[in-house]
Amino acid sequence: MESMKWEHLLSPRRLKRGQNPVLPQDKIRSRFEQDYTRILFSSPFRTMQNKTQVFPLPKQDFVHNRLTHSLEVSSVGRTLGKTAGQLIIDDLEKGNPLFTEQMVSPADFGDIVSAACLAHDIGNPPFGHAGENAISSFFSRGRGQQFIQHLSTAEQNDFTDFEGNALAFRKLTYTNPIASSLTGGISLTAATLGAFMKYPCVSHAKEKGAPAHRKKYGCFQSELQSMEETVKILQLNQDPDAGFVSNCRHPLAWLTEAADDICYLVIDLEDAFRLGKISFDEAYNYLGGKIEFRARGENIKKIYDKVEKIGYLRSTFLNQLIEEISDIFKEHYQAIMLGTHTQPLSELIRSAAHLKELKSFSRERIYNDESILKIEIAGYEVLGGLLEMFLDAFSSHAPTQLHARILALLPDFIRNTPPDDPYERVINIVDFVAGTSDTQAIQLYRQLKGIEL
Repeated sequence: MESMKWEHLLSPRRLKRGQNPVLPQDKIRSRFEQDYTRILFSSPFRTMQNKTQVFPLPKQDFVHNRLTHSLEVSSVGRTLGKTAGQLIIDDLEKGNPLFTEQMVSPADFGDIVSAACLAHDIGNPPFGHAGENAISSFFSRGRGQQFIQHLSTAEQNDFTDFEGNALAFRKLTYTNPIASSLTGGISLTAATLGAFMKYPCVSHAKEKGAPAHRKKYGCFQSELQSMEETVKILQLNQDPDAGFVSNCRHPLAWLTEAADDICYLVIDLEDAFRLGKISFDEAYNYLGGKIEFRARGENIKKIYDKVEKIGYLRSTFLNQLIEEISDIFKEHYQAIMLGTHTQPLSELIRSAAHLKELKSFSRERIYNDESILKIEIAGYEVLGGLLEMFLDAFSSHAPTQLHARILALLPDFIRNTPPDDPYERVINIVDFVAGTSDTQAIQLYRQLKGIEL
């Protein structure tokens, strides 16, 4: 298998209908830095400020939501990207004209990974991962079955096994038909889209026990062409089997995944402590007691406030994990470039066994907390209820005044979906409902049910 080439992997081309333009270079910002800005100022990103990370709709300002989590993952991703970029430029790609003629710098790698990390949760529905399960359940076991029964098996899989990663790719690349712009979605460079695509395959190619890039899927049928176009620009190794848009990841996607992996485990633990869900000793044990980081020593003894002490341990532990991820990326670089690497980097670092233990502890003591379970159960009712009301109104052969009023709440391009395209009709409604925040979904549900006026 031939190694991937950075002259393709760092492509600044942006997806566009009918062509793949390289837009003029900003005098101040690189095209990859522009990607970060485009995501940051987008509507889907702002919605994440009211989406659950772990603990639902917290009243405390210090507890993370999807937006603050994404910003922190992005910060870690930037460091990982710059470190990897320096390694690639200094040690692994000497003499490559890409780095001498085009003046590619470590900052470019950092910008790409940072932007990809910033967008990594942009497609998550309300109520955390339970929102994904609620949408899947509505279409696989609930009333939603009737709305997809005439679709192809591949199209049905997009709804019966709903995936936030695929919706995120749609948010980044989809352009509604009545938009005046010709660019696709947020119009990111192919390099950033590649670093974002942890799962370069469609729903029916997902396989339990498969390599990391096929444990989930990253693209609905509606965006298959956009993903194929991205893979072609980047010249990723493709697989001839149907559904395997690419049989490997963009090398920087491994860093995007690693940044998320280490952040959510460590930050969720800190949040649980600050909310009183776990004790100080438990938080200290997992952030400091079993970790041999160099900054522990005398510094930790100078901090008397327990909250500040845990914050210090969290920061120091993350720094250590960043170093470990950077080291393991360098160690497996050749396999990553060949497309033969298959295991998440966080599972290969020196602290992998400890992270596995932390994940087990979090699953038992944090993610099954009563407050989390209650809002997840409510999410099934809210999301299923909204999907049913909108799809009923859209699909009725004898629409009533009520149906007309419900449809009036939808954007014009959804209301104008061609009646002979049932897949597009359902995906547009799912996109709309999943794109709401926790509070928006709850308020809309209460209003449409007459619970609140």
